[in-house]
Amino acid sequence: MSDPVHYVTVTAPDGEVIGYVQADADGVDWISRKASSSSAYEAATEWYGKVREAGGLGLTPLGVLGHLSREPGVGPVTEAPSAAAVEELAQAVTPADDARLVAALDREDPAAWQELADAFDALTDEDRDVKWGGGQKGPSGAIQVPFPLYSQGLERVISALNRVGAVTPEHRWMDNPPVTLPPDGRLGPADAVRAATAIVRGERFCDGTIAKAVRDGLLDAVVEALRTWYAAEGGARSDHEAVASRAPSAAEAPSRPAPHAVGPDSHDTGNIITTPPQPPQPSANPYAQQPAAPQTGQPQYGMPPAAYGMSPQGGQPCGPPQQAPYGYPQQAGQPHGIPQQGHPPYGHPQQPPYGQPQQAAYGGQPHPGQEMCRFCGGRPAARVTFRAHQGFLILMRFQKYDGPMCGNCGLAVYRTLMTATLCQGWWSPFSLFIFTPFTIIWNLIARGKVSKLPHPAPGQHGQQADPGKPVHQRPLAYVALIPVLWICFLIFQGLTRS
Repeated sequence: MSDPVHYVTVTAPDGEVIGYVQADADGVDWISRKASSSSAYEAATEWYGKVREAGGLGLTPLGVLGHLSREPGVGPVTEAPSAAAVEELAQAVTPADDARLVAALDREDPAAWQELADAFDALTDEDRDVKWGGGQKGPSGAIQVPFPLYSQGLERVISALNRVGAVTPEHRWMDNPPVTLPPDGRLGPADAVRAATAIVRGERFCDGTIAKAVRDGLLDAVVEALRTWYAAEGGARSDHEAVASRAPSAAEAPSRPAPHAVGPDSHDTGNIITTPPQPPQPSANPYAQQPAAPQTGQPQYGMPPAAYGMSPQGGQPCGPPQQAPYGYPQQAGQPHGIPQQGHPPYGHPQQPPYGQPQQAAYGGQPHPGQEMCRFCGGRPAARVTFRAHQGFLILMRFQKYDGPMCGNCGLAVYRTLMTATLCQGWWSPFSLFIFTPFTIIWNLIARGKVSKLPHPAPGQHGQQADPGKPVHQRPLAYVALIPVLWICFLIFQGLTRS
C-alpha cells in the first residue's frame, strides 16, 4: 500500500518500543516489533487483543487510533507515507537490542566458556563430516526418512553453546531473517547469539540445520565471535550491558514531536503529526542493516519454519539432497511444518509431560490445574487429537498429533493435516472408502474443541503458530474433488444403466 497511513507507537514502561497500531481506509492492524524482548513480545500479544477489541467499537479507523492513544505508553497519532514505512520501523534493530542479547551471555561461569573452547578446538575433520542415517526400505516397503548423525564432538559444542547462554529466548529466530556470514567471516557478539539460537533451535524443526551451519562456516564464526568477546570482556561489565540496564536518555527515547490540533470529530480523537518520528538508529551489524524481507522458503501458512521441507536457513532443503517421497511412513524425525515430538532442544532439560504442572522454562510461574499447549506453552489449551492419512495404491500412512493445544497452534495443526489428507488421502481402495472419511470426520470434531477456546495467553517455551489460511483457501485441498466427482460419475452410470 503506497497511500499515506496513520499509526501510533506503543512503548513499555522502560521505554522499549513494543509495536505499532496502523490504520488505513480499510481498517486497523497491530504490528509487533520483530527484535523486541520477550517481555515486549508478551505485551504485544495483549495489545493485539486490545486492537481487536477497539476495532469492534464502531469507530472509524482513525477514531480507533485516537481511542488507543489515550492508553499509557501510547504516542500521538502520526502520519506515515505508506504501510511499508511502518513495517520498516517494526523491523529496526537498535543498539539496545544488541545489548540485551549480549547481556544474556553467562560470563559468571568460566568453566562453561573453557568447555566451549576445549570442545571447539577438539573438533576434527571427521567430526565436521556429518553422515546421514535412514533412507532404508523396511520390510513393509516404507522408506525411512534420512536424519543426521552428529558426532560426539559436535554435540559437545552445541551443549557448550547452551551453557554459556548463546541460545536464548530473547531472540525470536522464527520472526527474524537468518544471520548470514559476512564476506570477512566475522560476526559481532550479538549476531553470534542470534545465529547460535537459530542454528540450535532450528535443528528441532528441520533436521540438518546444524550440519548446514558447519558446512557453511557459520558455526565456526559463532564460536570464534563468542570466544573473542569473552576474552575481551568476560570478567567485567561491558558497555553494552550498561546501556541496557540504565534508563533511556533523551536522545534514545522515542521521538514525540509536539502535537498539532485536528479538526473536530466526535470519533477521530487524538493528535495527528504530519512528520513521522525518526526510527531508532540501527546498530552497525549485518543483521540490523537488512530489512526483514520475506525469505525464500519461509512458511506460507504460518506454521513453524521448515514447513514442507524448507529450511529456516535461507530456504535450503532440509536434510540431504535426496529425501524420501512425501507420504511414506517416517520412521525417524517428524514431518516438517509441525514442531517435533519426543525430544527437547539441544542442551535443554527434558520437560515434564505435556499438560502437567511445570516451572516455565524461561521464567514465569505455571498456572495450577490448567493445561498448557504442547507446542508453545500458552493457555488455555484443550486436549485433542488431529490425524492425517495418505494412501498410495497398496501403501498407506497414518499420522497423529495429540495432547493439549491452544487455539492458534491447534488450528494450525488441523489445517496442515486436513489439507494433506484432502490432497493425498484417496489413492488406495481402503483409503477412499474407510480411512480418509473417518479421518476427516475425526479432525472436524477435534477442530470444534480448539475453535471454542479464547485467544491464548503468550507461550512460555515457544511461539504460537499463526493458523494461516483456512483449508478451503488452500488449492491442494481441492484435489479431493477428483475422487468425489469420480464416485458421483459411477453412481450416475449405475442409475442410468438400471
